[in-house]
Amino acid sequence: HLAVVETTSSTVWRVRHDKRLRGPAVGSTTHSIRSISWGENFIATGGTGNAVSIISPNEPYSVVHVIKDTGFVGSLDWRTNSNILAIGSRSNKAMVVQIRSSDDGKLVESEITFQVEFPNWVNRVAFNPSGDLLAVGNATGVLNVYSVDDSSTGTPKITDEK
Repeated sequence: HLAVVETTSSTVWRVRHDKRLRGPAVGSTTHSIRSISWGENFIATGGTGNAVSIISPNEPYSVVHVIKDTGFVGSLDWRTNSNILAIGSRSNKAMVVQIRSSDDGKLVESEITFQVEFPNWVNRVAFNPSGDLLAVGNATGVLNVYSVDDSSTGTPKITDEK
């Protein structure tokens, strides 16, 4: 259950989930969800479990892939109209991962196409609406903006810091 209460003119919303996530909830997947991002073809969840779970957006919402060794994930963002996911973690790194699936959707794999380390936690990652820039904010208050180019190969390449 989720209750959201505004302290001024109060409206209370209760959200009840009728379906539960099917798939591994411990071990190599997220233990405590801290970030959720709904992409075109997948849902991504990350948190304290040193992994990002890639979940089917269709019932029964099963875990179809796990990206391991991500550290504590605080931020996820899908690039518009793609299977490109940005991950920000408290392991002082930001990653861009391309998710690929077979035509029948049964085999899902991931490839890290970009990774950068910072002197402190990465608190937030976000693609701009057109998907050609990636912003990365860290705990020291620094915002880095990177160019994203995939025009020639279809695989995102982070070409330079703006």
